[in-house]
Amino acid sequence: MGLDALRYWLQQDHVFIYDSSATRSHRQLRALPAMSYLGYEVFTYPKSWSQLAGTDTYTLFGHSHTHIENMDTLDAPTCVITNQNYEEHTPDSIAMLRTVPRTGDGRLAICADQRKFQIQGAKRPLRDQHNVITRSYQEIYDTFEEHYTEAGYTMPLSDTRNLFLQDNAILYQQVSGSTVNSSEGLFEVLNEAPYLPLYEALCRIFNRDQSFGSSPLTADEVSEFAKWVRRRVEWDNKTAGRITEMLNKQVLEDSNVFAHATRIDHTTATDARETRSRLESRSHTLERRLYRWLDEVGR
Repeated sequence: MGLDALRYWLQQDHVFIYDSSATRSHRQLRALPAMSYLGYEVFTYPKSWSQLAGTDTYTLFGHSHTHIENMDTLDAPTCVITNQNYEEHTPDSIAMLRTVPRTGDGRLAICADQRKFQIQGAKRPLRDQHNVITRSYQEIYDTFEEHYTEAGYTMPLSDTRNLFLQDNAILYQQVSGSTVNSSEGLFEVLNEAPYLPLYEALCRIFNRDQSFGSSPLTADEVSEFAKWVRRRVEWDNKTAGRITEMLNKQVLEDSNVFAHATRIDHTTATDARETRSRLESRSHTLERRLYRWLDEVGR
Protein backbone atom coordinates (compact mmCIF):
# COMPACT_ATOMS: atom_id res chain seq x y z
CA MET A 1 0.00 0.00 0.00
CA GLY A 2 1.43 3.38 -1.01
CA LEU A 3 1.15 6.47 1.15
CA ASP A 4 -1.50 8.07 -1.07
CA ALA A 5 -3.58 4.91 -0.90
CA LEU A 6 -3.18 4.85 2.89
CA ARG A 7 -4.34 8.47 3.18
CA TYR A 8 -7.38 7.66 1.04
CA TRP A 9 -8.20 4.66 3.22
CA LEU A 10 -8.00 6.83 6.34
CA GLN A 11 -10.78 9.07 5.02
CA GLN A 12 -13.22 6.44 6.31
CA ASP A 13 -15.39 7.45 9.27
CA HIS A 14 -14.40 4.53 11.52
CA VAL A 15 -10.78 3.36 11.49
CA PHE A 16 -9.24 0.89 13.92
CA ILE A 17 -5.47 0.45 14.20
CA TYR A 18 -3.92 -2.07 16.54
CA ASP A 19 -0.32 -2.09 17.74
CA SER A 20 0.38 -5.49 19.23
CA SER A 21 3.76 -4.30 20.50
CA ALA A 22 2.09 -1.83 22.85
CA THR A 23 1.38 -3.03 26.37
CA ARG A 24 -0.58 -1.93 29.41
CA SER A 25 2.21 0.46 30.47
CA HIS A 26 4.61 0.82 27.54
CA ARG A 27 4.83 1.92 23.89
CA GLN A 28 1.25 3.17 23.80
CA LEU A 29 2.17 6.46 22.13
CA ARG A 30 4.79 5.37 19.60
CA ALA A 31 2.17 5.44 16.80
CA LEU A 32 1.11 9.04 17.51
CA PRO A 33 3.60 10.79 15.17
CA ALA A 34 2.58 8.59 12.24
CA MET A 35 -1.09 9.37 12.82
CA SER A 36 -0.27 13.09 12.90
CA TYR A 37 1.67 12.80 9.64
CA LEU A 38 -1.42 11.15 8.17
CA GLY A 39 -3.58 14.15 8.90
CA TYR A 40 -5.06 13.54 12.35
CA GLU A 41 -5.19 16.86 14.18
CA VAL A 42 -6.71 16.11 17.59
CA PHE A 43 -5.56 13.38 19.98
CA THR A 44 -7.06 12.01 23.14
CA TYR A 45 -5.49 9.51 25.52
CA PRO A 46 -5.09 9.24 29.32
CA LYS A 47 -3.63 12.47 30.65
CA SER A 48 -1.36 10.53 33.01
CA TRP A 49 0.60 9.26 30.01
CA SER A 50 2.00 12.78 29.54
CA GLN A 51 2.68 13.62 33.17
CA LEU A 52 5.87 13.27 35.19
CA ALA A 53 5.68 13.59 38.97
CA GLY A 54 3.16 16.44 38.94
CA THR A 55 0.11 17.70 37.11
CA ASP A 56 1.91 19.38 34.18
CA THR A 57 1.91 17.53 30.87
CA TYR A 58 4.78 17.11 28.43
CA THR A 59 4.95 15.81 24.89
CA LEU A 60 7.77 14.23 22.93
CA PHE A 61 6.10 15.01 19.62
CA GLY A 62 4.07 18.23 19.52
CA HIS A 63 0.33 17.72 19.04
CA SER A 64 -3.08 18.91 20.18
CA HIS A 65 -4.42 16.87 23.13
CA THR A 66 -7.85 17.04 24.71
CA HIS A 67 -9.55 14.98 27.40
CA ILE A 68 -12.24 12.60 26.23
CA GLU A 69 -14.88 14.15 28.51
CA ASN A 70 -14.53 17.46 26.64
CA MET A 71 -15.25 15.98 23.23
CA ASP A 72 -18.90 16.66 22.51
CA THR A 73 -18.34 17.14 18.76
CA LEU A 74 -15.81 15.84 16.24
CA ASP A 75 -15.04 18.66 13.83
CA ALA A 76 -11.52 17.60 12.81
CA PRO A 77 -9.73 14.29 12.17
CA THR A 78 -9.44 12.79 15.66
CA CYS A 79 -7.34 9.92 16.98
CA VAL A 80 -8.00 8.22 20.31
CA ILE A 81 -5.21 6.08 21.78
CA THR A 82 -6.04 3.58 24.48
CA ASN A 83 -5.58 -0.04 25.53
CA GLN A 84 -7.78 -2.90 26.68
CA ASN A 85 -6.83 -2.55 30.33
CA TYR A 86 -7.70 1.16 30.40
CA GLU A 87 -10.95 0.56 28.53
CA GLU A 88 -12.06 -2.15 30.95
CA HIS A 89 -10.94 -0.74 34.29
CA THR A 90 -11.45 3.03 34.15
CA PRO A 91 -14.55 5.22 33.75
CA ASP A 92 -13.13 6.83 30.61
CA SER A 93 -14.42 4.35 28.06
CA ILE A 94 -14.16 5.51 24.45
CA ALA A 95 -17.63 4.13 23.64
CA MET A 96 -19.21 7.59 23.55
CA LEU A 97 -16.82 8.78 20.83
CA ARG A 98 -18.36 6.48 18.24
CA THR A 99 -21.68 8.29 18.52
CA VAL A 100 -20.47 11.86 19.03
CA PRO A 101 -21.89 14.25 16.38
CA ARG A 102 -19.53 15.07 13.53
CA THR A 103 -19.19 18.23 11.50
CA GLY A 104 -16.86 19.30 8.73
CA ASP A 105 -13.89 16.97 8.46
CA GLY A 106 -14.71 15.15 11.68
CA ARG A 107 -13.73 11.50 11.60
CA LEU A 108 -12.33 9.03 14.11
CA ALA A 109 -9.40 6.62 14.32
CA ILE A 110 -9.01 4.33 17.31
CA CYS A 111 -5.53 3.02 18.16
CA ALA A 112 -5.31 0.21 20.70
CA ASP A 113 -2.97 -2.52 21.83
CA GLN A 114 -4.86 -5.65 20.81
CA ARG A 115 -6.29 -6.90 17.54
CA LYS A 116 -9.29 -8.14 19.51
CA PHE A 117 -9.74 -4.85 21.36
CA GLN A 118 -13.32 -4.51 22.61
CA ILE A 119 -15.15 -1.40 23.79
CA GLN A 120 -17.07 -1.51 27.08
CA GLY A 121 -20.59 -2.81 26.53
CA ALA A 122 -19.87 -4.10 22.99
CA LYS A 123 -20.86 -7.64 22.07
CA ARG A 124 -17.89 -8.26 19.80
CA PRO A 125 -14.40 -6.87 19.11
CA LEU A 126 -14.14 -3.51 17.38
CA ARG A 127 -12.64 -5.01 14.25
CA ASP A 128 -15.78 -7.13 13.76
CA GLN A 129 -18.21 -4.23 13.99
CA HIS A 130 -20.06 -2.77 11.02
CA ASN A 131 -18.19 -0.24 8.85
CA VAL A 132 -14.94 -0.47 10.83
CA ILE A 133 -11.79 -0.62 8.70
CA THR A 134 -8.92 -2.39 10.47
CA ARG A 135 -5.16 -2.21 9.90
CA SER A 136 -2.07 -2.90 12.00
CA TYR A 137 0.38 -0.19 12.98
CA GLN A 138 3.10 -2.31 11.39
CA GLU A 139 1.36 -1.89 8.02
CA ILE A 140 1.32 1.88 8.50
CA TYR A 141 4.98 1.97 9.50
CA ASP A 142 5.94 -0.20 6.52
CA THR A 143 4.10 2.21 4.20
CA PHE A 144 6.14 5.14 5.52
CA GLU A 145 9.33 3.14 5.22
CA GLU A 146 8.55 2.46 1.57
CA HIS A 147 7.71 6.15 1.04
CA TYR A 148 11.07 7.19 2.51
CA THR A 149 12.94 4.63 0.41
CA GLU A 150 11.42 6.03 -2.78
CA ALA A 151 13.10 9.36 -1.97
CA GLY A 152 16.45 7.74 -1.13
CA TYR A 153 16.13 7.68 2.66
CA THR A 154 16.34 4.72 5.01
CA MET A 155 15.10 4.42 8.57
CA PRO A 156 18.41 4.55 10.47
CA LEU A 157 17.23 3.35 13.89
CA SER A 158 17.00 -0.43 14.15
CA ASP A 159 15.17 -0.56 17.49
CA THR A 160 12.14 1.72 17.13
CA ARG A 161 9.00 2.15 15.04
CA ASN A 162 8.47 5.70 16.28
CA LEU A 163 8.59 7.87 13.14
CA PHE A 164 9.44 11.03 15.08
CA LEU A 165 12.63 9.42 16.36
CA GLN A 166 13.48 8.11 12.90
CA ASP A 167 13.02 11.59 11.42
CA ASN A 168 15.24 13.11 14.10
CA ALA A 169 17.94 10.56 13.29
CA ILE A 170 17.67 11.40 9.57
CA LEU A 171 17.91 15.12 10.32
CA TYR A 172 20.94 14.51 12.53
CA GLN A 173 22.58 12.67 9.64
CA GLN A 174 21.74 15.49 7.21
CA VAL A 175 23.28 18.17 9.43
CA SER A 176 26.22 16.38 11.05
CA GLY A 177 27.14 13.86 8.35
CA SER A 178 27.20 11.16 11.03
CA THR A 179 24.79 8.28 11.53
CA VAL A 180 23.18 6.86 14.65
CA ASN A 181 21.78 3.34 14.43
CA SER A 182 19.69 3.06 17.59
CA SER A 183 17.32 5.19 19.66
CA GLU A 184 19.82 4.94 22.52
CA GLY A 185 22.50 6.35 20.25
CA LEU A 186 20.21 9.20 19.23
CA PHE A 187 19.64 10.27 22.84
CA GLU A 188 23.36 9.91 23.57
CA VAL A 189 24.27 12.52 20.92
CA LEU A 190 21.28 14.75 21.59
CA ASN A 191 23.18 17.34 23.64
CA GLU A 192 25.34 17.93 20.53
CA ALA A 193 22.33 18.56 18.28
CA PRO A 194 20.12 21.35 19.67
CA TYR A 195 18.57 21.90 16.22
CA LEU A 196 16.62 18.65 16.58
CA PRO A 197 12.95 18.88 17.61
CA LEU A 198 13.68 16.04 20.03
CA TYR A 199 16.08 18.41 21.83
CA GLU A 200 13.32 21.02 22.02
CA ALA A 201 11.00 18.47 23.63
CA LEU A 202 13.54 17.93 26.41
CA CYS A 203 13.96 21.69 26.78
CA ARG A 204 10.33 21.83 27.86
CA ILE A 205 10.96 19.18 30.51
CA PHE A 206 14.19 20.60 31.89
CA ASN A 207 12.96 24.22 31.77
CA ARG A 208 9.68 23.52 33.54
CA ASP A 209 10.26 26.31 36.07
CA GLN A 210 10.72 28.86 33.24
CA SER A 211 14.18 29.85 34.50
CA PHE A 212 16.94 31.19 32.24
CA GLY A 213 18.76 27.85 32.05
CA SER A 214 17.81 24.23 32.47
CA SER A 215 17.46 22.61 35.87
CA PRO A 216 17.80 18.93 36.82
CA LEU A 217 14.93 16.70 37.85
CA THR A 218 14.52 15.26 41.32
CA ALA A 219 15.07 11.55 41.86
CA ASP A 220 11.31 10.93 41.83
CA GLU A 221 10.94 12.95 38.63
CA VAL A 222 13.74 11.00 36.91
CA SER A 223 11.92 7.76 37.76
CA GLU A 224 8.68 9.14 36.29
CA PHE A 225 10.62 10.48 33.30
CA ALA A 226 11.80 6.93 32.55
CA LYS A 227 8.18 5.71 32.59
CA TRP A 228 7.17 8.66 30.38
CA VAL A 229 9.83 7.75 27.83
CA ARG A 230 8.84 4.08 27.80
CA ARG A 231 5.36 5.03 26.63
CA ARG A 232 6.98 6.42 23.49
CA VAL A 233 10.21 4.47 22.95
CA GLU A 234 10.71 0.70 22.88
CA TRP A 235 13.09 0.42 25.85
CA ASP A 236 13.21 -1.87 28.84
CA ASN A 237 13.39 -0.51 32.38
CA LYS A 238 17.17 -0.69 32.56
CA THR A 239 17.73 1.22 29.31
CA ALA A 240 15.13 3.88 30.09
CA GLY A 241 16.63 4.38 33.55
CA ARG A 242 20.17 4.68 32.19
CA ILE A 243 19.27 7.18 29.45
CA THR A 244 17.11 9.42 31.64
CA GLU A 245 19.74 9.48 34.38
CA MET A 246 22.36 10.36 31.75
CA LEU A 247 20.24 13.25 30.45
CA ASN A 248 19.62 14.53 33.96
CA LYS A 249 23.33 14.34 34.79
CA GLN A 250 24.14 16.42 31.70
CA VAL A 251 21.79 19.15 32.94
CA LEU A 252 23.19 18.90 36.47
CA GLU A 253 26.70 19.52 35.13
CA ASP A 254 25.78 22.26 32.65
CA SER A 255 22.62 24.38 32.81
CA ASN A 256 23.05 25.28 29.13
CA VAL A 257 22.22 21.72 28.10
CA PHE A 258 18.54 21.50 27.10
CA ALA A 259 18.14 25.24 27.59
CA HIS A 260 16.04 27.08 25.00
CA ALA A 261 18.78 29.64 24.34
CA THR A 262 21.20 26.88 23.35
CA ARG A 263 19.06 26.03 20.34
CA ILE A 264 19.92 29.41 18.85
CA ASP A 265 23.49 29.98 19.99
CA HIS A 266 25.39 26.74 19.38
CA THR A 267 28.39 25.65 17.31
CA THR A 268 26.10 23.58 15.06
CA ALA A 269 24.00 26.61 14.02
CA THR A 270 25.92 27.18 10.77
CA ASP A 271 25.62 23.54 9.69
CA ALA A 272 21.91 23.60 10.51
CA ARG A 273 21.35 26.73 8.42
CA GLU A 274 23.23 25.22 5.47
CA THR A 275 21.10 22.08 5.67
CA ARG A 276 17.95 24.19 5.82
CA SER A 277 18.99 26.02 2.62
CA ARG A 278 19.69 22.71 0.91
CA LEU A 279 16.28 21.34 1.84
CA GLU A 280 14.33 24.49 0.96
CA SER A 281 13.66 23.52 -2.66
CA ARG A 282 12.88 19.85 -1.96
CA SER A 283 9.33 18.57 -2.38
CA HIS A 284 9.22 15.20 -0.61
CA THR A 285 7.05 15.25 2.52
CA LEU A 286 9.94 14.12 4.73
CA GLU A 287 12.24 16.82 3.38
CA ARG A 288 9.56 19.48 3.81
CA ARG A 289 9.14 18.40 7.42
CA LEU A 290 12.89 18.50 8.10
CA TYR A 291 13.09 21.95 6.50
CA ARG A 292 10.21 23.22 8.66
CA TRP A 293 11.87 21.94 11.84
CA LEU A 294 15.13 23.71 11.01
CA ASP A 295 13.27 26.86 10.03
CA GLU A 296 11.55 26.94 13.42
CA VAL A 297 14.82 26.91 15.38
CA GLY A 298 15.17 30.23 17.15
CA ARG A 299 11.60 31.36 16.64
